[in-house]
This record gives sequence, C-alpha cells and structure tokens, in this order.
Amino acid sequence: MGLEENKAVACDFFDAMMAGDVARMGKLMTDDATWWVMRSTVFSGLHQKQEFLAMVPQLFAEVTGPFKIRFDEITAEDDRVSMTAKGRVEMTLASVFQRLPLSFLYPRWQSGTREGIHGHGSSG
Repeated sequence: MGLEENKAVACDFFDAMMAGDVARMGKLMTDDATWWVMRSTVFSGLHQKQEFLAMVPQLFAEVTGPFKIRFDEITAEDDRVSMTAKGRVEMTLASVFQRLPLSFLYPRWQSGTREGIHGHGSSG
C-alpha cells in the first residue's frame, strides 16, 4: 500500500471515531493494535484493541455536542502515518475537552493476511 493510501486509512479511522462508528474503527485496526492516551482522563493509559474499542461508547455517552478533530499536518513515510491535529468536544456538565495539539502515529503493516492500523494516539 502506498503513502497516500496509508494517509487515507488513518483519516478514515478518525472519521469513524468522530461518528462513533466502533465497527468501522475495528475494521481499520490490526488485531494487535494498541492505543495510548496521556494521563488526566478516565481513558488514560495503554489499551489493547478490544479494550480501546469498548471505551468508545463510554466516551460518546458523555458527549453533548459535536466531536471535531481538525488535522493540521498528515505525513506518511514508509509504513508510518503521523498526524497532528486540534480537537474539541463538548461533554456533560457543560465541560469542554479541548487539547492543542493532538498527536497520532500510525505504523501500518500487514498482520497475517489483513492490513490495518496499529495506532498510538496521545493528547495533552
């Protein structure tokens, strides 16, 4: 898969995340994917694919407004896609989660016979 295709898969993953489409997110991740969130939230820590995907509905249960991520830079090289972004989401109790910047690194390679994202996301 080429660099532009790798970027497209990473962007598709975040489109699915912003829509709360856990099934599509799961299809875009390899089975051995991990996700890391910096400290300060209930979602912080290192999570294996299934654990991470199980947390997504919990996140959306707290969302009261649009979940927006704007990507400022998307760079692909070899089997990696690096993304920097700004994100904002309104939460219950009128709180707003806003982190500047957000950083994501997606190594992409074949896992068995399936290609997918093995992602590491961080914010804070």
